[in-house]
Amino acid sequence: MKEKMKNEKTKLLSRTVITLSIIFFFIGAADFFFSSKRILFYPTLALLIVNLITLLNINKPAIEKIFFIDMIILIIYLSFLCHYFFLDLFFVPIFCLVFLYNFFLFRSVQRIILYILTVLSITLMLFLFRENKNILRSLGDSSIYIGYLRATALFAIGLLLYYIVDFWLKNKSLARESAHMAQTKKDTTVLTDIFEAINRGDGSFMPLFMTTDSFFVNKVRELCPKINDTELEVCALVKLGLTTKEIAIATNSTYKAIESIKYRVRKKLNLDSGINLMLFFNEI
Repeated sequence: MKEKMKNEKTKLLSRTVITLSIIFFFIGAADFFFSSKRILFYPTLALLIVNLITLLNINKPAIEKIFFIDMIILIIYLSFLCHYFFLDLFFVPIFCLVFLYNFFLFRSVQRIILYILTVLSITLMLFLFRENKNILRSLGDSSIYIGYLRATALFAIGLLLYYIVDFWLKNKSLARESAHMAQTKKDTTVLTDIFEAINRGDGSFMPLFMTTDSFFVNKVRELCPKINDTELEVCALVKLGLTTKEIAIATNSTYKAIESIKYRVRKKLNLDSGINLMLFFNEI
């Protein structure tokens, strides 16, 4: 199960790095061909190279450290894009995504470092550029070029949001599956102990049975307040699927004595003789 979760994390890293690499390529290409000053070309190219290095190491042990460095650069770069583009609408979702990715992909110390860097980056950029107009527009770049950059940013936000939500849902499902498997394993272990106690014939199985199915015992007592401990023990053995002969051996009794106990249980529960006790108990 841990291997599945690790694979999901590696898959998220791969998809994120590939998507960001494509986005940065488009931004760099658009800036190179359409921008008057090429203000984004060199930082975008540098970040694209870092992403490609990350992509080449995606399945290697050092991937988390590489992606940690990549995330630091990405936070700074996103701050640069947000404020120089004056992208107010994209500012909040971009950094919400950064926070989500940091939460799921990094351990506590790295996560804290990235959170502090994000907050400092936002604060610093707001302080330095809060009075600025759109830098690209003031440099004479066309509204088509700026619109293209914004559309690219919006596409990246949507895709990265989809990746992180998909990752969260799958990990939630794997966590439930892991908990179910652990509980099943625990129940199987206890059940093995119960049958070992039954084979010993020392009457020690009942406390173990109570740990796995106390609801059944309480329900039988509720349906039949006058039932005694011996009869309740036989009911538990019937519930476990033992035949009359097996119950007689397990309790050091005779076949006839167990049949008599079953008869008394039927009478106390007001059950017809044609009703199968094991099926009845399994429905409780």
